[in-house]
Amino acid sequence: MSNQTYALEVFAPGANGDVAPVRQLSGLYGPFGVALDAKGKTYVANLGLDDPAFVVVYAAGANGYRYLRKIGGKKTKLNWSTGVFVR
Repeated sequence: MSNQTYALEVFAPGANGDVAPVRQLSGLYGPFGVALDAKGKTYVANLGLDDPAFVVVYAAGANGYRYLRKIGGKKTKLNWSTGVFVR
């Protein structure tokens, strides 16, 4: 299992130039695909490089490691998840 984690940096709408992110979604191992739903929840697909692939769901405006749900496991059949779509 990999002990290196990555984060998804979120910038304000219209951000330009050398600006700091407004929030950071942390604790990801191979973030690749990102989607937002109509309520502002963020869905991040993880490749599963050294760990099983999974999708993490963050609340609108979330910051840090806390997420609402982590979708993963053998029944999901997630493997090298490179994208996520939300309906």
